Amino acid sequence: VTFPSYLYWSPDENKISFAAFWNNSKNMDVYVMDEDFSNAINITAALVKGQNENPVWSPDSQKIAFTSCDVYLCELYVANADGTNLIKLKPQILGLNSVVWSRDSEKIVYVSAEDGNSEIYIMNSDGNNPVNLTNHPANDGDPIWSPDGTKLAFVSDRDGDDDIYILDMATMELFNLTNNDVDDSSPVWLP
Repeated sequence: VTFPSYLYWSPDENKISFAAFWNNSKNMDVYVMDEDFSNAINITAALVKGQNENPVWSPDSQKIAFTSCDVYLCELYVANADGTNLIKLKPQILGLNSVVWSRDSEKIVYVSAEDGNSEIYIMNSDGNNPVNLTNHPANDGDPIWSPDGTKLAFVSDRDGDDDIYILDMATMELFNLTNNDVDDSSPVWLP
């Protein structure tokens, strides 16, 4: 294994995911293995080009979302943790990053520049019903769900500097949490 990265435990702590170059491959692939580092499965073996990375476990430990990038354009995929049922959720888009599952494993939030600037989107975990949540000419990113799954915190420069905002997912009300003249970043919820 060369350059292993993005090592993450599954939420149930039975598996580990990681991205790496393995067996002289020219592509980075996403692997899943048992907690004792045995039985590694390449869940991106069917993707013959691109760098496959950023594996993100669904909260129920059943699926993994990941990006597959070729230069600047990326695609978003999801697969079962055993490598079956590989589905392309988003075709080639610019600036794809920050993939986050909802607490019930039914929705995926991601950031991309597909509308010309960095925006936060949400869609069903099967790729249906994508919605631009932020829809603002500013750059929005770093989304993170609240522990109860009712709110989304994120960073935006819509006030001229980076501030942390809270979006209520039921009412779509937006609140500037930090509202100051310095850059704020990396929101984290307390459990």
